[in-house]
Amino acid sequence: MHKRIKKMETGASIGNIIDLDMMKQLGLRLGDYNTFMNTSTNKIKSDIGNFKSSGFDLTNKNPFSNAKGIFSQNTVNSVNNWQNNTFGGAKTVNNLNGKFGGAFQMGDQLIGNLNTALVGNEKTGSTAQVMSGVKDIGHNVVSQFNPMGGMINTGAKTIGNLIGGTKDRVEGTGSQIQGMISDGLSMLGPIGMAAGAALNLINGIGGKRIDKLVDNTSDISNEYSGSKKFISNSIDKYSNKKAGLFDFGFHRKGQNAITRARRMQNTTLDITDAGKKRLNNQIGQSLASKNFNTYNGLDNMYSLAKNGMKFPELDEARAFLQKRPTQSTETQKFQLGGKMNLIPEGNLHAHKHHLENVNPELKDQITKKGIPVVAQSEGGIVQTAEIEKEEWTLRKEFTDKLEALYKAYQEDSSNEIAIEAGKLVCHELLKNTDDRSGLIKSVK
Repeated sequence: MHKRIKKMETGASIGNIIDLDMMKQLGLRLGDYNTFMNTSTNKIKSDIGNFKSSGFDLTNKNPFSNAKGIFSQNTVNSVNNWQNNTFGGAKTVNNLNGKFGGAFQMGDQLIGNLNTALVGNEKTGSTAQVMSGVKDIGHNVVSQFNPMGGMINTGAKTIGNLIGGTKDRVEGTGSQIQGMISDGLSMLGPIGMAAGAALNLINGIGGKRIDKLVDNTSDISNEYSGSKKFISNSIDKYSNKKAGLFDFGFHRKGQNAITRARRMQNTTLDITDAGKKRLNNQIGQSLASKNFNTYNGLDNMYSLAKNGMKFPELDEARAFLQKRPTQSTETQKFQLGGKMNLIPEGNLHAHKHHLENVNPELKDQITKKGIPVVAQSEGGIVQTAEIEKEEWTLRKEFTDKLEALYKAYQEDSSNEIAIEAGKLVCHELLKNTDDRSGLIKSVK
């Protein structure tokens, strides 16, 4: 009457099974009841290995005992046997992993989520982001072979971050490499696990915090948009940030960026503030003049700066030009050793000068247009350049200084260099330029 059960898969339909009590009620003769039960039980026990289940465990194992991963249990057992034969104390660790491996993996995940909630997941750059993904894959692989070591590593990292400070933390490439080394050490028995955990701990505790800088770029004039962008980017990336001990170079690079951003912000804020004060002063003077005219019955409809604004430097330049003699047939020369810039009078590049009519020796020796620059040599007249009317021609020392400032600005586009260049140009134009065309005097 009993048929041996060969196979049963989860989800298979099982019909026409009648239990013993129902058979008794039907009056079926099965022989001795106890003999039948013992025989049936022995048959089922002999076939228990043929049962296949994906939804339940016939051996009643603890669901937290087995660690999950991409490798088969045979591969895990082979690695564990190698560890047991190679490293002292590894057998004890592997026995615990066999009993509580699943629980260790769950603890590893929970502690990792806690660390992310407290510290965040910000990386120092794209390279660190890529290395973080590689480290996570390696950690998952190691945690299948030694889930206890994976949990201890994550716990040590979290404790280190808590001691070192969780605010504004970032992880660099160095921290990712150190994390992979710690996971690798956890495969080398209890001593390796302790070394890996120690690395995670000191990496979280160590590392210097970069100085904090408050973003005040909203108070800076929009004329300094490039400086404002650099200041804001530096603050977002580095201000008050702290990386791990093994993120070499991040603190130095970030500190230099914040120092430069602070200097740039203070300079542009000072310039902006001075400009606002100067504007307010001009407005105040205008209102005072308006009130004076109103109370004295004068016409309020007047034009400001009708005859041009007054600049002391321009007044000195005009006085210098007025002292110069008018038209003269003699060539005027500076004293020996004098070096000045020049704004010449004469023709434009597009106009002929007809100098060969004045001196026939110049024919075919110089260009026919503009203002030729010539020198007398043993071989005769040699032309070295051609300039034109109202063209500002700079002396060599002035040109060298401007070129040096330009090169410095290309390497470090700071406002200090631009301001220094502007001051130099103003000084040379107003204090050290021979204006033969009256261009400066015509500025109103």
